Amino acid sequence: MDRKIRKLTILVLLLVMFPFKSFSQFIDLKENTYWADAGLGLSSEGFLTGVSINYVQDGILYKLRFNVSEEFILFGPRPTEISFNSGVLYGKLFSHRFLQVQFSGGLGLTWGTKRGELLYVEPGQGWFNISDGRVFEADKFITPSIPLEMEVYIVPVRFVSLSAGLFCDINLKMPTFGFLIKVGAGRYR
Repeated sequence: MDRKIRKLTILVLLLVMFPFKSFSQFIDLKENTYWADAGLGLSSEGFLTGVSINYVQDGILYKLRFNVSEEFILFGPRPTEISFNSGVLYGKLFSHRFLQVQFSGGLGLTWGTKRGELLYVEPGQGWFNISDGRVFEADKFITPSIPLEMEVYIVPVRFVSLSAGLFCDINLKMPTFGFLIKVGAGRYR
């Protein structure tokens, strides 16, 4: 009896969390929107660039995203730490005339380079000697991740948007968080 209740609870939770349309339901294409956007921002690692492709059907957001977070150091230690994150996100979009707000989360893959053990220190060169001569081992990594996002879109015209968003990428090797300002084009309304 206990197993049946557990299985029924899991089934109900799955049906509530992932609402699917059956083939007999009518799909109004006017409600479906799609767009692509790209932008720049700052992350816990340094500079961030990101692109994403978004599709909304009945208020449910489906998103593919790719972010690159790179440490900003002019005269610092080598190698520069960098992480790449690709993810598939699922979320909810709320829209009212010229303003849209979306919350999403999903599964992703993060890979990149971190600094490992200190290998050696190069002597300073030049008159000012402002460079950090430390050279570290380059540790390459790849790990699964959980990307989370919240974005606010301003849509002044039907096919162009300006957005600002907060994001985090939860993983075991190099978790990152930050904000991103994006410009997008597509069908928003």
